[in-house]
Amino acid sequence: MFRIGGDHENPDILNYPEQMRVFGDFVFVCDMANKRICKINIDTKELTGYKKFDEPTWEYGQFKGKEIVKLTSGLYEL
Repeated sequence: MFRIGGDHENPDILNYPEQMRVFGDFVFVCDMANKRICKINIDTKELTGYKKFDEPTWEYGQFKGKEIVKLTSGLYEL
């Protein structure tokens, strides 16, 4: 178990992390207020930016080789 980021009143790396999903060796986190999806390596705990958007990110998923993201304006295939 490990912790990344601050708390609700004092965000650090993540600002309003909304949702997370595990795919392979990575955790993908929707960092809503920073308008991005982050990728965390489960083994090394390294956090990197994965995708950046112009609006808040609410959900992210992968299905049959496709990536789907829910933004404020709707659902999109990446």
